[in-house]
Amino acid sequence: MKRRTCFYAVCAALITLLCVLITFFIPVFAADHDCTGEDCAVCAVISVCKTLTVSSAAAVIFAFSSVIGSAAVGSGAAKFAANRSPVSLKVKLLS
Repeated sequence: MKRRTCFYAVCAALITLLCVLITFFIPVFAADHDCTGEDCAVCAVISVCKTLTVSSAAAVIFAFSSVIGSAAVGSGAAKFAANRSPVSLKVKLLS
């Protein structure tokens, strides 16, 4: 059960990171659009994306650190469990 929860946490962090990165790159690709004036839909989307990018910087940092942290903990726990299982300790003591 723990492994499934960790998998879902990593997936949620990656989805959050992907959404924020997409929000970051929309203004870059739409910067040279043909503006129609005051009620331009593309300018409204660019404005919303800029606001979300500024306000979600903490979410990007958290998502990235969650992915890196869970990968590091997962690999470290697997190495620790492989070297310190009760069966392997008993076998080492008997031989």
